[in-house]
Amino acid sequence: MSMFRTDVASGIVAAIAASGMTLAAAQEVVWYTAMNTQDAEPLRKRFEEKHPGMKLTVLRQPGEKIRNRILTEARGGKHFWDVVSFNHLDMEALDGERMLAAYISPETKAGYPEGAVHPRGKWAAIYVRQYVIGYNTNLVRPADAPRAWTDLLQPRWKGQLAIDDNEVEWFASMLDYLGHDKGTAYMRALAAQDPQFRRGHTLLSKLLLAGDFPLAIVHAAEMDEARKSGAPVDWVRTLDPIVTSPSVIAVSAHAARAGARHGAERERVSTGLRAMTRIRHIAIVSDQYALLGRFYEAIFGMRAADDKRPERAVTVSDGYVGLNINPRKPGRPAGLDHFGLEVDDADEVCSRLERFDGAHFAKRPTTRPFAGVSANDPSGNVFDISQRDMANRTSVYVEAEREAPRAISHLAIRTLHAEELARFYVEVFGLKAIEGGVTDGRVSLLLMPWDIRDFQGGGIVRPGPDHLGFRVESIEAVKEKLASVGDGNPHLRPLALGAGSEGAARLALFARCPCGSYQLSDPDGILIDLAEA
Repeated sequence: MSMFRTDVASGIVAAIAASGMTLAAAQEVVWYTAMNTQDAEPLRKRFEEKHPGMKLTVLRQPGEKIRNRILTEARGGKHFWDVVSFNHLDMEALDGERMLAAYISPETKAGYPEGAVHPRGKWAAIYVRQYVIGYNTNLVRPADAPRAWTDLLQPRWKGQLAIDDNEVEWFASMLDYLGHDKGTAYMRALAAQDPQFRRGHTLLSKLLLAGDFPLAIVHAAEMDEARKSGAPVDWVRTLDPIVTSPSVIAVSAHAARAGARHGAERERVSTGLRAMTRIRHIAIVSDQYALLGRFYEAIFGMRAADDKRPERAVTVSDGYVGLNINPRKPGRPAGLDHFGLEVDDADEVCSRLERFDGAHFAKRPTTRPFAGVSANDPSGNVFDISQRDMANRTSVYVEAEREAPRAISHLAIRTLHAEELARFYVEVFGLKAIEGGVTDGRVSLLLMPWDIRDFQGGGIVRPGPDHLGFRVESIEAVKEKLASVGDGNPHLRPLALGAGSEGAARLALFARCPCGSYQLSDPDGILIDLAEA
């Protein structure tokens, strides 16, 4: 689905507006949806144009995550959403909990086919998806592609098919069509073919296009859109049945009381949306990677990963942020290298990311303990994107979180475009804008202006990651620890900071950081800013 007929789009906008019947005081409607960003964004703009002064906040997640989120919020007595759109089965689950209001828009009265609107107005269909077998034409010739669902059981397709790991609608529809006994036998035979599992049909389509596997159960519209743009994919048109699934939209039964919400609760809604992204990873490149690991353990109490990889890197954690210290390889400069963001839906984030000029992403090898995807922002800063359920996640990134008296508080980046980058991280990742940067509520990215004139009297450092910030219980206690550790092992002493005229100039620039009150360097020259909690 990439386009709507005018009347369908008007119906969606009307349904969203219906949720705001008494919302004038709040001036915001919250829409939970499984719709792709490229389709939801034009509707958001159309809604706000049609209803000046009203903001539409869109939370996009896979259907089962939206359903679970709504039910979890309801158990806590919270009803943050005003309108929801996702698959019919999940909507019936909400209706069973009496969460949906009755509303029939003028658009749905004007010719929707029977079955496309709930008889009591609890929901209305907005588009239909077709489940088909898609294939990569670089890996499978059209003449060799499966012609029917039963062809997937042929020996040559063993391990070659990818399926969404929550393919409930297709599964249930196939059982209904084939009958219980025949359908169950088919599904067991298909399971014996060792299919690969991924989360989300959009991700499946992109990986199929990239050649990660030759076959996948995907949506026909996404295959058609990719094929028309020249991508090496197509889909099988001889399937019987072609399973279809409507996506429907509904209004919350609690939306009519939304006007009475207190402003603080609205802020909690926004905070909840922002909490999807967390800054969980920072990487250093060093010739002394093993030594630096010991330094951060000894001085800041960071803990090494249980699954150590001494031949590859050292990973330590403060209980929230994992610090990867990677061995330096030829052609790669030493120092602060990149950071990583943990998100609920990496596919959705990548879709938003590419709307910004110069921002791109690429898949990473599965040997990385955090990264599933690496990307760059519009200024060229590199960061990793990881989804909580990505299969590659290991090391400290799957350990239980903990509070620590000494923990990473911020990563500072010097950039020519501080304000533009702040907007990028807010709009793509939902991080909260703060003075001088953005934050996930626990760790911040400081976006500091870079100007070559600031380096007069000292060595010039290019734009990019500048320093690490730590929040500690006592700066004096850290100083004492530095002294005692250095006495016991001189190799763990920090490099001298501020020596000579050039060093003094660099320290003066470093000290402009608004967060800390004491600055130092680790044994390999990484700058560290300390602030007391």
